[in-house]
Amino acid sequence: HFKKRRISIWMFPEGTRSRGRGLLPFKTGAFHAAIAAGVPIIPVCVSTTSNKINLNRLHNGLVIVEMLPPID
Repeated sequence: HFKKRRISIWMFPEGTRSRGRGLLPFKTGAFHAAIAAGVPIIPVCVSTTSNKINLNRLHNGLVIVEMLPPID
């Protein structure tokens, strides 16, 4: 359904936000959903936001996002 309508869904494989630096262990749900839907997984890098923005507020800082090539 989403693929036909060309709708993108952002899923974070850690399953939650990190309050520090580095990655948390990945959960598998986002990967299973992409495989089942037959859509590519496109890695996205988000700038380090530690100590720069308050995660519980909207419109309070600049975040740089870089999209990487799709994973087959």
